[in-house]
Amino acid sequence: MAVIDRYPEVRYDRPTGVEPARSRDAEPAVRYVWAVARLSLGWVFLWAFLDKLLGLETADKQAWINGGHPTEGFLKGAAAGPFKGFYNDIAGAAWADWLFMLGLAGIGTALVLGIGVRAAAAAGAVLLVMMWTAVLPPENNPFMDDHLVYALLVIGLAMVNAGDTLGLGRRWGRTALVRRYPVLKSPAPLRRGRARGRGPALPLSASPMRSLRRGGAVAVCFRDPLPPTPHRRAQRSS
Repeated sequence: MAVIDRYPEVRYDRPTGVEPARSRDAEPAVRYVWAVARLSLGWVFLWAFLDKLLGLETADKQAWINGGHPTEGFLKGAAAGPFKGFYNDIAGAAWADWLFMLGLAGIGTALVLGIGVRAAAAAGAVLLVMMWTAVLPPENNPFMDDHLVYALLVIGLAMVNAGDTLGLGRRWGRTALVRRYPVLKSPAPLRRGRARGRGPALPLSASPMRSLRRGGAVAVCFRDPLPPTPHRRAQRSS
């Protein structure tokens, strides 16, 4: 009788017919696109921080280092909609200025360096949605504007581990702080098996008789990890 090992190898037979062409460079290209998007969005936050801190585009007297209030101009002059009164009340408050500036600096730095992208995504999404509620309804659309688009983008950056490419995300994930608090590291995305015609091996706890399907027929092969011997060959042939 045949010797069956309890560690199965799952082999996925390719379906017949024409398969869509897939470039080998697709995955690296996608990673670099997300990395460039991360750097671009990070620079948007950093530039807003530097401008309000030093008055690079705004008037010098409105710069934060010259005694200006970073939240006063936007929340008093541009706020509209159902939350206008709330934002007018907190415009120019010291705590609002500090939270706003620290948020811009922290989010921008994290995205540019590729570290703490999950925390930056959470804080950035909250900040962007609040800025969206300050100008309801948007001027050129019933509900959608660039703040919501940026919020969705920053969430996507955390979901795909965009800090690992052109950033320090991998080193950040090996630090003692992240090992102690894994929530600071973005979850690893699921990857498909790279071997041709094969999928990922089943976990050890999985049943060897479990049937899986991925676009075609599935063949389950039981692989014997031990080297063949005359005694084992005789058992197989019997």
